[in-house]
Amino acid sequence: MTYNQKILDIVDNVSFATLQQYLSLRGWKKMPTNNQSVAIFFSPNDDSKLDIMLPLSREFADYRQTVFSAIRKVALYENRDEWQVINDLIAPPADIVRYRVDDESTQIGLIPLKTGFELLESAKKSLLCSASDIIVPSLYHKRIAYKSALQFIDACFLGQSERGSYVASIVCPFIKPSDDERPVQLSLFSSEDALVESLTRKVTKRLMTSIETVKRNIEQGSLDNLIKADNESLISGNFLESIVELNELTQNANIEILASWAPTIPPPTNVPNLVSLTRDYIEPIKEIIERMRPNVIETQGDYVGKISQIRANPDISNRQDGEITFRFISDDEKAVSAKVILEGKNLHEAMLAFEEGKNIKITGNLKTQNRQRYIDNPAFKVID
Repeated sequence: MTYNQKILDIVDNVSFATLQQYLSLRGWKKMPTNNQSVAIFFSPNDDSKLDIMLPLSREFADYRQTVFSAIRKVALYENRDEWQVINDLIAPPADIVRYRVDDESTQIGLIPLKTGFELLESAKKSLLCSASDIIVPSLYHKRIAYKSALQFIDACFLGQSERGSYVASIVCPFIKPSDDERPVQLSLFSSEDALVESLTRKVTKRLMTSIETVKRNIEQGSLDNLIKADNESLISGNFLESIVELNELTQNANIEILASWAPTIPPPTNVPNLVSLTRDYIEPIKEIIERMRPNVIETQGDYVGKISQIRANPDISNRQDGEITFRFISDDEKAVSAKVILEGKNLHEAMLAFEEGKNIKITGNLKTQNRQRYIDNPAFKVID
């Protein structure tokens, strides 16, 4: 398949209604015409070479070629790649957040596989915590499994990898939280107010302003301001943990977080679109986290996972209880471990489950202290 054929096949997915709405939102002027089957748009800069004739029906034999010609003119005017414009027309409106790791080891755009996965997990956590800080402002969230925040995360996509050190892109479509399982997907045809006030735009704005606020207060030696902030601007310790994790995973490399705002609605004002972090900020951030994090964090819940280790008296006649290391997925969808003390029959069943590689469920009070986790008052069950 030739390049031109490939791009025309993809252009076939572009709706003329979507392209017409895009042009209107981006300042192109629709001109009156007697021909009801086409629309005429003059370019915002009044360059006649960029004027567009847009077919309003797929019945035109040259529909794809004409739409592609329009896209090329838009790309030329906006000084963007044609593929970027096509993606904006095919995908729902979205902000894009890019996490760029810059050091000698990433200059060719590669990163160790394990580090890459963990980097994405920490990037996801930074967005999830930003959403949580909006929904339920708190110095430290015991759990960050708020329904609206999870709906936002579930709506996001992993973007294409990019050259220039290592860049991880997360595409954040505009959504409206819903009582249903899935959120409401907004589109180019949604009102500007609905898009600007959407949870997505609030989250991406909060992410960028939070990092900028943390940097500014560290530079000014005003760490107390972060703890005494009002609810509207409160930054949680969970969010700060995600920033520390990004730094630790990348072995103290420089990290840049860039926001590309959806091109079809006004960008936010007084919000940075690029924030960089060096290792100089990490120790002060850790100090703030220690002041925000409770000594013991307790959450009651059901936890499903596998046993990774068992410690017990090898003498069965003197064995009263034993300690298992239980590995499960936390609320922020990261694999974590907790210690659990089991007795009698439960310990025996745990040993069998461990040998057979079966999943188990533990219901109890999960306590976290200094990054150590243990579950009190456990109710134990093997899942067949």
